[in-house]
Amino acid sequence: MQHHGEAQDFLSDLVQGMQEMPYEAGLLRDLFSQTASESSASLEAIGATIARGQGLAARVLSMANSAYYGLQAEVASVSRAVAVLGMKEVRNLVLTIGIADLTSKRRLPGRFELARYWAHQVGVGEAARLIAQHAVRQGIQVDPDTLYTAGLLHDLGKLFIASFRPLTWAAIRNLRDTEGLTDVEAEDRYWGVDHAVIAAHVLSYWNLPDCLTEPISWHHQPKLASTCKQAAAILYTADGLLHSRDEDAIPLSDTATALLGRFVTDTEQFEAALAERLDPGHIASLVSHLV
Repeated sequence: MQHHGEAQDFLSDLVQGMQEMPYEAGLLRDLFSQTASESSASLEAIGATIARGQGLAARVLSMANSAYYGLQAEVASVSRAVAVLGMKEVRNLVLTIGIADLTSKRRLPGRFELARYWAHQVGVGEAARLIAQHAVRQGIQVDPDTLYTAGLLHDLGKLFIASFRPLTWAAIRNLRDTEGLTDVEAEDRYWGVDHAVIAAHVLSYWNLPDCLTEPISWHHQPKLASTCKQAAAILYTADGLLHSRDEDAIPLSDTATALLGRFVTDTEQFEAALAERLDPGHIASLVSHLV
C-alpha cells in the first residue's frame, strides 16, 4: 500500500518547517548571490549577511577554526574566514549549520545514526570535489566546489524524513531491510517519492541554483538530469564510491565504474588523494560540530 497523500502532506509540512531555521531563507538567497562566480560583493558585505543570523558568525568561526581545515593561524572574523577558506566554503558552513540546527530541535529515530549520516555526507562531498577536479583536467565543465556542496547535501531528504516523520522513516527502513531493497526503492514503494526529490524540493524553496539542485535531485539517476548532467554523474559516482567503502560495502555499479574511468585517468594519484581526504579523523573533526 502506497502512502502518496502522506508524502504530499510531508512536503507541505517541510516547507513550513523551514521557518525553524536559525536564519531566514532570504539570508541564504543573498549569500548564494554574493558568493556566485560573477559577484563583486566585498568580504565585508558577505560577513554582514552572515551576521544577520543570530549567533551564526560565531558558529562559522568555530567550524572554520576546527582541525578539518588545518589553518595555520586562528581566524577571528567572518570576512577573514572568507578570505582564507574561500566564499563557497564559508557558504557550505552556513548551510550545514542551518540544517544541523533545524534537525537538532527534533527527536530522531533511535536507529538513525546522525554522526554516520554526516560522515557520509562530508565523504561524498570530498570525493565529488576530487573527481570533479580530475574531470576538469579532461576538459569537462564542472565546478568542484559546487560539487562538494552537492555532496554535503545529497542525502538531505533522508535527514528530513527522519526528523519530520520518524515513524515513516522507521517504516521505510523496515521495508528496505525485510524486502532487500535499496533506500530509493523502499521510499518509492512506500510513498512514491524518494529522498533526492525531497532534498531538491527544499533547495528549490530556498531558491538555490540549478547547478546545485539538479545533481542532488538526480544523484541516483544522472541520465535523467535536464541540466548539469556531468555534475549529476559525478555526484552519482562519488556516492557509489563511498557506499562501496563503508561497513555495509555495496559494490560499485558498472555505470559508476565506467564513469569513474572517464572522469579520472590518473588512478594512483586519485586514490592517494582520496585516502587522505577520507581519513576518519579528518572527517570527524568537522562532523563533531554537526551532531
